[in-house]
Amino acid sequence: MPRTFSSPDCEIVIDKLVGRGKGLGRRQDGKVVLVAGALLGERLRVRVTQEQRDYVLAEIVEVLDPAADRVAPACPLTGECGGCDFAHIDWARQLVYKQAALHEQILRFQAAPAVELAVAAEPPLAPASAWRWRCRVRMHCDGRKLGLYRRHSHAIVPVTRCRQVKVSVDRALAALQAMAAEQGLPAGDYELVASGDGAWLAVSGQGRCFADRLLADLASLPQVRGVSLRGGRRWHDGQQMRADGPPSYSYQAACPSVGRRLLLRQWVGGFCQVNWEANALMLDRIGSWLQELSPSRVLDCFCGNGNISLVAAAVADRVLGVESDPRSVRQARLNGRQAGISASRCRFVVGRSEAVARRLAAKGERFDCVIVDPPRRGCRWLLPALADLDCRAVLLVSCDPATLARDMGTLRRWGYRLARLCAVDMFPQTHHVETLALLRR
Repeated sequence: MPRTFSSPDCEIVIDKLVGRGKGLGRRQDGKVVLVAGALLGERLRVRVTQEQRDYVLAEIVEVLDPAADRVAPACPLTGECGGCDFAHIDWARQLVYKQAALHEQILRFQAAPAVELAVAAEPPLAPASAWRWRCRVRMHCDGRKLGLYRRHSHAIVPVTRCRQVKVSVDRALAALQAMAAEQGLPAGDYELVASGDGAWLAVSGQGRCFADRLLADLASLPQVRGVSLRGGRRWHDGQQMRADGPPSYSYQAACPSVGRRLLLRQWVGGFCQVNWEANALMLDRIGSWLQELSPSRVLDCFCGNGNISLVAAAVADRVLGVESDPRSVRQARLNGRQAGISASRCRFVVGRSEAVARRLAAKGERFDCVIVDPPRRGCRWLLPALADLDCRAVLLVSCDPATLARDMGTLRRWGYRLARLCAVDMFPQTHHVETLALLRR
């Protein structure tokens, strides 16, 4: 069991960056020290907060010799809320640190040798702006405070304005925070999603805390287009209660590589990428890889609302998208129709990806390429079924370098080799990075 304590300060030098944006140095006794917010080459005075058998966690007390890339954070909440943990790094250099951590994970898990990694790595993709990129944000309320979780905690840091989010979301957030201060709000989650010059609000909490009157009051807030109960059909459109929800919103993605400009819809409260500009860059890169691969049949696991499937359908003869959320599947089918893609060419089914893949393999189905865009925990349960589908290429989309590298390592043991790798700055000002990895055999 780890021991948590405060120890005397010590000085260390950061030798390299590792997972989740931490810097790695060594104490005088040789033990590894992991420090959040540290940059390569910096000399720091740190305080140990947790001691493990093989390493210790520490926090910065003082930056003695700062790196040239260190800047003063633009947000006053940096260091308090868990959002912008890379705001102390010059944005032009943030992707360098993210790529270094990504490559370190791939090498550590032996997912690819250094030479193969160097050949496969492509220039990273980044949106035009480091701020105002987030199209949706989920705030938490404990009945007294509304805001984001403090780092490594469920304590809430009140947030009135946020530079990460779109202007329309920021204005809606300010109105929501004012309502919380004036009359209080039920404990639960409050997710705001950009839509034109306003924002949708999806709420969730325990029991029947969100009565019709409260939903009407929330829907009347400036900038709020409507309020829905997450997971249910009830919602308020600003005029009346309705039971035909959840409502949906739209976003665009231009993909020149496949000659498509997509208009995609998703239900309020459902998953979509939080950075629409970076999402379009990512889809365009996927399209160029698929053009080169020229697959006939594609299986898209965890397909959501068809975000990637519809790009694949511009290249492949047949695409099958699999998603466990029936509401997202309905949106995917609608998005396919809006894009003018026939259901016979791009089909969507409801189901768990690993179960569907096993059934397809048992029936003798084969696919040239399988696309996998799993949750943060990765796709280890799906991988055995992929081997039985006899696909010549697997395209992994991941928001966690550690689980990506683990899954790549498993595929490597089955004969797959890294052919393409691209980091996408989907989350500026944070250590998070979206990664595309194409493996072939």
